[in-house]
Amino acid sequence: MSCKKVIRLAVGEVGNQLSPTYRIWNNRNDVYLGDRTTAHFFKVSLHESGVWTVAATSDSGLELQPGNRRLKRWYRPQPEPGQTWVSGTNIAVPRIPEVDHIKITDSHTGKGKDVDWIPAPEIGTKAVISLILPAPGQSLADAMGIETDCNYLELDNAQRVYPICQYSLLDRVDHGNIAGILADSQAPEWISANNNDVFGFLSSWMRGGLVPCIYVVKWGATPNPLFVRR
Repeated sequence: MSCKKVIRLAVGEVGNQLSPTYRIWNNRNDVYLGDRTTAHFFKVSLHESGVWTVAATSDSGLELQPGNRRLKRWYRPQPEPGQTWVSGTNIAVPRIPEVDHIKITDSHTGKGKDVDWIPAPEIGTKAVISLILPAPGQSLADAMGIETDCNYLELDNAQRVYPICQYSLLDRVDHGNIAGILADSQAPEWISANNNDVFGFLSSWMRGGLVPCIYVVKWGATPNPLFVRR
């Protein structure tokens, strides 16, 4: 593993992505996360102050409410007893059979950029990427006893940020999240307007415990009904 100025990662492989390409970077002791398609408009900000947000960027000019660019705000959690690390945010990427035939490569891969490819989960499971922040001066091995070859950021205060991935079976909550994202989207209209020749990723924020989670679902035209209005 090595220290990077910017980390780019995606779930899957070139030609068959299950997620967009995410970019993780920092400015001094503030950490930012955005996917390469929408980062100009929205990003996650983990500020040194402990106020963490999902918000429209200042460059976008978007306001979600008058005078307010924030979509979500939460506060840096305290480490659990006996721990020295906290989780910044999570990205959940399920793999469902209905869309497994769809092959996607987003426009930001294969352009000479280094992308850390996270192996795709098995059908019926999900990959969950967590941004882990150990105490300043600690490695992931120091904080969690985990040896990893993943790249990491190092902040000005000597704190590191590691993206780590775990896999688990999809459960009832996951299937509810997937159904809700698909049902509430405009994807059926996009597919119809483009004669079934359109596909992409749908993302939504799910509140789970102290740390919000980005839930990402691949979508596109399928032989069987995928979108059910609620």
